[in-house]
Amino acid sequence: MIVVSMFFPNTNQTDFDNIYYADSHYKNLKNLLNPLGLVGIEMQSGISDTNPETPPKYHAITNFKFESIENVHNAFIQTAKAIIIDSANFTNTKPLFQISEIIV
Repeated sequence: MIVVSMFFPNTNQTDFDNIYYADSHYKNLKNLLNPLGLVGIEMQSGISDTNPETPPKYHAITNFKFESIENVHNAFIQTAKAIIIDSANFTNTKPLFQISEIIV
């Protein structure tokens, strides 16, 4: 199983709309990626750093699960532009990405 993790950095200069992210963006992602091999999606909203008084390093993290790396690349080649355009509706930060393989 392959996971694409998308991290949205939290800084003093960034904004993030959790309501749009959880409602509209989630539905858009599923509609775009399900036909292209998306197995599952998990969206997390940051609460704090390890110190509960410190803001989280990330506004949010999204994990996309696919059966193969080929499915990942095919899905995002076809949908990246639409995902980036919709991202402007909920944040002004650029996400960081990591592609991983679940080993356990």
